[in-house]
Amino acid sequence: TAFKGAIETAPKASEARGGLILTALRINDTETAGSALNSTDAQLLLTPAFVRLRALHAAATGQVDVYRELSAQPQPSTEPLGLLIDGMSALLVAYADKGSREAKGLEAYEYFLAAIRRGGQSPIYFFGLAIGARHSGNPALARAAADDLESKWSDNAACQLHAGFALEIVDPEKALALYRKALTTRPKWIRAHRALARYLYRLQRYEESAAANAAAIADDPAAVEFVVAQAECYFQLQRWPECLAACDRARSREHRGRGPRGRQERQAHAGHHGGAGRDPRAP
Repeated sequence: TAFKGAIETAPKASEARGGLILTALRINDTETAGSALNSTDAQLLLTPAFVRLRALHAAATGQVDVYRELSAQPQPSTEPLGLLIDGMSALLVAYADKGSREAKGLEAYEYFLAAIRRGGQSPIYFFGLAIGARHSGNPALARAAADDLESKWSDNAACQLHAGFALEIVDPEKALALYRKALTTRPKWIRAHRALARYLYRLQRYEESAAANAAAIADDPAAVEFVVAQAECYFQLQRWPECLAACDRARSREHRGRGPRGRQERQAHAGHHGGAGRDPRAP
């Protein structure tokens, strides 16, 4: 998620490109990773961080000799991009293993902080810092990371979103205010709608979550995930007729969305209130 936000903020940033490649490899999407590597500047491919990414891609695609050659090269994580990749690797483990989430979140935070201290100043480093702080469970780190984002990029919707995520463990009302601010800064942004509706649901504020889902549906009538999430809110409120009606609408839209868009919606909904497929607590 942090990489998507960073790509939106700075499409040509090497950090965003490296993050995209790493994330694609972690979900076994070697085609996307390979395409991103192929379109990367030749000089950038020679940096330690991208040598590591090329080695990972070679291993994932069965290029054993290439993997051995690349992995034999010294690859110290001292430059910001290398530390960023280490931080994202730690976060991916935190997403996959709840038992190690706080430890890996803190580890990721420390990598991102080291990257920032070594000169990494684009938003993606601070997105990672906020996510790591949130997963570490440390309120002081979370507040500091949110403050950094707000002070540096107060008018950036992606920064508002990640600051809100960090503050969920410190100041729920401020987190909600930042999610709403992100929607004001960038109207109809689905990620902000999702974050707001999801967090209201986690706070057991089902009436407000249902309203947030309704606003998302109004902005994107084809977004099945919000119709399903609205049905879940009505279920918790024991408003059975509205729950059944929402289920019927979801089935109808799901039937119409069997193509790629439909698959994307189903995957997104898998994490809307805590299912599989993505970390439900990430913005």
